[in-house]
Amino acid sequence: MRTSIFSFLILALSAAGVMSMDETPGRIDRRAQLSNSQRLARGLAPKAPVRLYDPSRARALVPRASGSPGPQTVYLAVTSNSTTKYAYVMSNGALGVGPAANASAFIVPDTGSPDLQSVQYQTTVEGQTVDEYVNMANDTEYSADGYYRLVGSDTNDNGSPQSAAPYESSIFNYTTVPGAVSLNYTNTAGNETALYAFVDDGGYLTVRTNGTADSNHTAVTSMQWITTLPPCRRSRLDPRAC
Repeated sequence: MRTSIFSFLILALSAAGVMSMDETPGRIDRRAQLSNSQRLARGLAPKAPVRLYDPSRARALVPRASGSPGPQTVYLAVTSNSTTKYAYVMSNGALGVGPAANASAFIVPDTGSPDLQSVQYQTTVEGQTVDEYVNMANDTEYSADGYYRLVGSDTNDNGSPQSAAPYESSIFNYTTVPGAVSLNYTNTAGNETALYAFVDDGGYLTVRTNGTADSNHTAVTSMQWITTLPPCRRSRLDPRAC
């Protein structure tokens, strides 16, 4: 009689999931091979997670590219005399070239074709963030030689030439971002003329319609919109390079 009661208890506990004959050491627990849906259907608890949450493995979401054209944040790589430097906005608002650590970010449409485009950047004035546009302006040092500096201004010509002096912003000619950049000037009659870029002896990025460099200027051989700056590598000869 006692044996029958003990056997009945064993069967009851096994059916309730408290004890399983398959839990005998050395034997395979067939329940471990069940999916969670199968376990729930049998009144069993779901399996414990194989991999617990670890915040150190969490990754930030990567922005997805938009399906429609939109502004791009870029840097302007300027190569002259076989050396590539990067455009930046100087303290006086003019564009100069220098190491990658000084590079300014510019905002441009993602395609410049077929029209000339203006280039925008943001700066801080009296604690407020304001939009500026890169415009042509008289070169205070070399204007007699036909040079113009590229300076920041709140003026955007919206693709139309200026009515007085050739101080316009729609001078950037490019097809894609990233990609090659050239410069064109549109006079008040609506005629386009190629602009040639130079770096003067003060580090300013300048332009003029004559492509021949003089002793105070080095001709720019290429300009590129880039979306990522190169890593900084300090030189033993010039530790200030970064």
